Amino acid sequence: MSLTVPPDVLPHRSGPGAALRTPRLLLVEPEDKDRRRFAALLEQAGYGVTPARSAREARRTAAGIPYDAVIIEARLPDACGLALARWFRRYAPATAVILHSAAADWEMYFRAIEAGVRDAVSKLSPAGELLRVVGLYVRPPSAE
Repeated sequence: MSLTVPPDVLPHRSGPGAALRTPRLLLVEPEDKDRRRFAALLEQAGYGVTPARSAREARRTAAGIPYDAVIIEARLPDACGLALARWFRRYAPATAVILHSAAADWEMYFRAIEAGVRDAVSKLSPAGELLRVVGLYVRPPSAE
């Protein structure tokens, strides 16, 4: 299944002081197929994407590089995605945390808000929805 970026959901630069660098996203997804698919979609939209398979890999990666946003699957092999969201809230509070899961329900959504998640999007949503949500917090310079 190939995902393409719908033109109406591409984020855009705003204001004269908009950053010229490629925004960095950390994509924390344990499933290889989903990780490759969503990374390709985000890269096509102009984002720089670093993939991670686990909470441990995400924390190790984020310790050396500032990210504009992190997209976290709720169910990780080594930790709860919400625990990782709390870690980002504590150690990288400027990083927008987005929950991305097929397993989300209302209780999880409310716990996610308490953990510092700024937004959530279902993996079952159309591809454009992930781009729309990420674009609320991070706008790539390539989409002018």
